Amino acid sequence: MNPTRLLITEAFFEPMLAQLHAALEHAGIEMSVRFRPSGSATTEDFEWADSWLGFQTTGHPEHTSIRWFHSASDGINQFLPMHAKFSASGVILTHTVGTMPERIAEYCVAAVLGQIVGLPEYRVFQNAGEYHRRGNPTALGRKLTVIGTGHVGAKIAERFRPFLSTTPVHEHSEPLVRGLSLSGKPKPAFDVVAPLSSGKYLADADILVMILPDTPESMNVVSTDVLNALNGALVVNVGRGNTLDSDALHTALDNGSVSHAILDVFETEPLPSTDWRWHHPKVTLTPHVSGYTYFSDVIEDFIANLRAIRAGQEPPHLVTLSQGY
Repeated sequence: MNPTRLLITEAFFEPMLAQLHAALEHAGIEMSVRFRPSGSATTEDFEWADSWLGFQTTGHPEHTSIRWFHSASDGINQFLPMHAKFSASGVILTHTVGTMPERIAEYCVAAVLGQIVGLPEYRVFQNAGEYHRRGNPTALGRKLTVIGTGHVGAKIAERFRPFLSTTPVHEHSEPLVRGLSLSGKPKPAFDVVAPLSSGKYLADADILVMILPDTPESMNVVSTDVLNALNGALVVNVGRGNTLDSDALHTALDNGSVSHAILDVFETEPLPSTDWRWHHPKVTLTPHVSGYTYFSDVIEDFIANLRAIRAGQEPPHLVTLSQGY
C-alpha cells in the first residue's frame, strides 16, 4: 500500500492543514490533501482518496477507494460497527496516541491530589473570607486501583506511584498500584493485576481510576457490584462514559461507598443540563478535556503510520477492531 491521496472531512482540522503540509514537506513526503468540512465530502471525494483522517467518517470502506483510515483520537468506538467491512475489504485503521497518555495521567494526578489536600474546601473558605485549616492530608500510603491496564492506564499508574510511596517496590511490599482488566494479564507498570471479575483490590482502594474503551464488553461494566465493593474510595473516570453505570454511581455516592467522583467523560456529550451529576455535591465535572486532541500529536502519529505503511511494515498505532482498541 502506498497512500498518496488524503481526505480530511471535518471543520475542526482546518487550522491544522498548514501544519500538516509543512510536516509532510519537512519529512520529504509527497501527498495530495483534500479538505472537505463536515458534510461536504462527495462520492467523488471518497473515490479519489486512498486514505482518510478525522474523528467521524461517513465513508464506508465498501463505498470508497480508501484503504487506510487514521483516527485523530485514541478512542475508536465510532469505527466498531465497521469491523466486518474493514476485515472483508482489507482496510486498516490506525489511531493517534501522541502525548495523550501523559496528559490524561497528569489530569488524574492533579484532580486526585487536589481533592486529597482539600483544595475545593479551601476555595469555599476563601469565598467566605474564612481562615480555616483542615490538617495536612497526604497521598502517601494510599492504594490505587486502575481499571484498564493499557498504555494510558500504565501511564496513570506510573505517574501516581511517586505520590503513594517513597520506598522502592520489592516482592515483599504491600501492593499500592494495582490493575484490573478483563484478562488480568500482568503488566510492568502495576504491582499486581487481576481480572475485574475477581473483585480484588476494590474494598481497600483509596483511589479508583477507570480508563476503559467503549466496547460491547465494557458497557456499564463498572456498576453496582464494583461500586458497592468500595469503602469510601475517590473515583475517577477518564475512559468512556458508557463504561460507568450512572445510576449505580448515584447510589454509591449517596450510601458512602464512593466518597467523591471526578468525571471527565459521559455516556451523552455534552452532558444535558438537567443531569443530576451537575449539581451533586460529591461530583466534580470537566467537559472531556483530560485527553484533548493536539494537532501536533495527530500529525506526528499520522506521518509515523504513513512511513510504516509505505515501507510495507505494520504501522506503530495499528488498531485491532476485533478487540475494540
